[in-house]
Amino acid sequence: MKDKKKQKIIMSLIIAVVALLVTSFILFFKGYYGASLGVGGVFFVLATALGQWSSTKNEDYVYRKSGGPYL
Repeated sequence: MKDKKKQKIIMSLIIAVVALLVTSFILFFKGYYGASLGVGGVFFVLATALGQWSSTKNEDYVYRKSGGPYL
């Protein structure tokens, strides 16, 4: 049950990141530069957090499968 909930959260975050990127470009080309900068900033923060979480998750997986420290 928890795995399905995590998958839904991850998919909704990915969809939100893509939607923010598209919205940022649309606002920029329509001339709303300030709003585009704000939406783009939210996009970068969310994308960075998602990427960092994924990286940590992968490093933990490699560490557990290898049975010890890694370089």
